[in-house]
Amino acid sequence: MGLHSYAFVDPVTLMSYVENISLISEVHPEFEAYVPSAKRYYSFVEPLSARTVEKTWHIRKQALDEIYVKQAETDRVLLKLSPVGVYDSATQAWAGTDLKGVRDFFDAARRYRKAVIDYLYAKDAMSSREWFIADKGAVDWSTLPQFTFQRSDVGTNAKRALPDLFLLLMCNLVLFMAIVFIFIKSEV
Repeated sequence: MGLHSYAFVDPVTLMSYVENISLISEVHPEFEAYVPSAKRYYSFVEPLSARTVEKTWHIRKQALDEIYVKQAETDRVLLKLSPVGVYDSATQAWAGTDLKGVRDFFDAARRYRKAVIDYLYAKDAMSSREWFIADKGAVDWSTLPQFTFQRSDVGTNAKRALPDLFLLLMCNLVLFMAIVFIFIKSEV
């Protein structure tokens, strides 16, 4: 049996995480009577942890929106003052790597997390012996739901890129007309 604790600090958000790992490979016969208590403990604590994480996400989402997303939107608006910024924004939208594409990925990841938690609840996995002891067999991880992410289709990305492409076209037309006007004036 081993109990390990690790502390991590996310360098971007400065959030700290503590991970406790207990590795129990076997239960001695004199402690077998305590296994039902451990099952009840994990069936209580793990769903509580999952609900706590879900609730803290709503608080952290507000902070992330205020700090990072709002700043990204402001930067995106300021970049539209430059043709290179407009081109970059249109390219990101067309490729699906813009802020909306990233949000699509995060939404898919949140749906997957919910599917895994629902799967664990349906299997009553958190109160099973395999959840905390590996002495009676290993957990069959092949039945766990698989993560899938379907990028937005070309039509959706084109719709997202269309305003920037239109702005880029208008910018090019204005600059072309200005150059032609300067050329006409300088030739006379």
